[in-house]
Amino acid sequence: MALAEDDSQPFIIGGGQIYEQAMEIAHKIELTRVHKDYEADTFFPFIDLSKWKIISEESFEGFKDEPSHFSYLTYIKK
Repeated sequence: MALAEDDSQPFIIGGGQIYEQAMEIAHKIELTRVHKDYEADTFFPFIDLSKWKIISEESFEGFKDEPSHFSYLTYIKK
């Protein structure tokens, strides 16, 4: 985090434990939600809507290479 102190908008790019730790210091979440179940062992942490507010949401149908429906969501901390 010290390396990003002069960055006005640093990004934290996981794994799951890193995301979980960063939830306390984050002010904004840019999330891509894929509306399909995949076999996986790492997931984004639960987003507590009493602490976070969705300010933007765009939904998309799948593309030729990946037919899954997905959404881009932006949350800000309340």
